Amino acid sequence: MLPAGAAFIRLQYSLVIERISVAAIRYSVSSLAFLISD
Repeated sequence: MLPAGAAFIRLQYSLVIERISVAAIRYSVSSLAFLISD
């Protein structure tokens, strides 16, 4: 079993990764829409 600190760090890490991936997906979608509409 992991100590609470390590579990908390892993949770924070996964949240950061999720945020970055969501931002990257939004950015690529918006840039695609911009290219298509041009």
